[in-house]
Amino acid sequence: MSFSNRTPGYIRLKEALDTSRFQQMIIRSADGIQIDLPYREDEPVSDSVRRAVDAAMDVRHAACRGSRSSGGERVLNEASAGTSIDITFDVESDAGGRDPDKYSPTLRRYHQILWSKRLPDGTPFRLDTQGQGTYLRYKGLDRILSLASDAIVHSYRASYTNRIGDVIAQVDPDLVSRVFKEGSTIGGFILFPGTVRDRKPTINGARGMNWRIADRFDLTLECIRRHYDGGSSPLTDVLDRYGDFFELFGDFGVYVDFFLLQDLLGPYGGVVFHLPFDDFQRSPLPETVAEYESYAHGVLQFVAARNARIAEWAENHLSGQG
Repeated sequence: MSFSNRTPGYIRLKEALDTSRFQQMIIRSADGIQIDLPYREDEPVSDSVRRAVDAAMDVRHAACRGSRSSGGERVLNEASAGTSIDITFDVESDAGGRDPDKYSPTLRRYHQILWSKRLPDGTPFRLDTQGQGTYLRYKGLDRILSLASDAIVHSYRASYTNRIGDVIAQVDPDLVSRVFKEGSTIGGFILFPGTVRDRKPTINGARGMNWRIADRFDLTLECIRRHYDGGSSPLTDVLDRYGDFFELFGDFGVYVDFFLLQDLLGPYGGVVFHLPFDDFQRSPLPETVAEYESYAHGVLQFVAARNARIAEWAENHLSGQG
């Protein structure tokens, strides 16, 4: 299989095929690159053709961008060229007093820059903002996913007050405020599918409503680990419902690496929990001041480490682009 430029901005793939059995499928990337691909209507797009499409897009991007980043990863959004990530930026500050997951333009831009990179099979996980009401969208060859931001660090200063309000009232308010403030940086957020399916909660909603999770991300990550292993957890149903999203990453280790979550794992690959873990039997919320302090220490340590990892990634992949 070979390819060559036909007109500016276009790439045509050529293959020695019986054209009477094939038709042309036009693939357009998020940034306007078009590829004309021969395919059989009665067969799925093969892995070899997928790789050819990616190779062609690589050639076109290299011609347009003129550079590649180190480490084999390349920034996939034109707008990210020369952009820096400020890991100290408080996303509450530009959300207009509303939910930064929805209304902080900086948070959305950071998500788009950080996670627009290659999937394990080499295909681009390019995120765009096309579509009315879209936060971020991934448009692949075989699926389109609407993604939404979700906070993964919680101070519990104004949530679950009916369950732990008395505990929070006894905790040093400076510690509670610190958890909230540090959790309002990019290290305290992730992307999940945001479209409601089967009239049931999204992952974001299920994490908050499930009494065994109570929005804790360490517990959520354990559920995701079990999802990849084929096990069960309090979030089995919702993770299965969005299985096409997790399928993109292949396995748990790749998912963790992709979203820079390594600092929530121990040396043997297990999740590091912020409170004692007993297979989801105990309350996920801190029940004493000492437990809240332990929880806060774990959360602060994680978000600081993840922010440092994000800054390192940005330094390696964003500096000198453009």
